[in-house]
Amino acid sequence: MRKIILVSAMLAATAIAGCAKKADNIEPAAISTSKYDGWSCTKLAREKGFVDDALVRVSASQDKAASSDAWMVLLIGVPTSGGGTPGEVARLKGEQEALRRYMVERNCRIS
Repeated sequence: MRKIILVSAMLAATAIAGCAKKADNIEPAAISTSKYDGWSCTKLAREKGFVDDALVRVSASQDKAASSDAWMVLLIGVPTSGGGTPGEVARLKGEQEALRRYMVERNCRIS
C-alpha cells in the first residue's frame, strides 16, 4: 500500500512539474539597454508600445497553456500543452524592463 501511495505521489509531482507556468510566474530575461543607444524618445516609446502589446498577447497564450495543463493533469494526469512559450514571455519582459530603464535614464516620458 505504501508503495502505491509513493508511486502515485511521484507521478503526480512529475505531472505537475511538467505543467506550463502562468506568465506572472516567469522571470524577465536579462536584456542590456545598449541595443537602444542613440534611439530618440519617440522611437523608444514606439518600441515600448510594440513590446507591451506583444507581451500581452504572449502572456495570454502562456496563461491559456497553464490553465489547459491544470485541467489535463486533473482529468488525465498528464499536461498536454507542451509548456507554452515561457522563453518568449521572459524575453519580452526583459525587453520591457530594459526599455523602461533606458527611457528613465534618457529622461523620456513613459506612458
